[in-house]
Amino acid sequence: MTTTTTMTTAQITNGLNGADVIAHDAESGATYIRLPAQLQRPIDGGCHCPSCKANPTRTPTWDTLAIPPKGTAWTVHMPDAQMFRDYLASR
Repeated sequence: MTTTTTMTTAQITNGLNGADVIAHDAESGATYIRLPAQLQRPIDGGCHCPSCKANPTRTPTWDTLAIPPKGTAWTVHMPDAQMFRDYLASR
């Protein structure tokens, strides 16, 4: 079962006020912004990434908004921002 939540632009904008930019991918131009807790949504079926395996009591969520320079933004699961920044730096 997939859960879909529809939010207005105003709800998203208000929720992102003061949000943290956690990474910028110079190759793709995408910017990654940590979503505030009230905008994060649980991942149906859970997650098996290293961070979730290390913290099995935490509910995995779509916790980050990926914003490309053109096109549509999407949510991603990025519980460990430093691990992602390290990955970007290694490319």
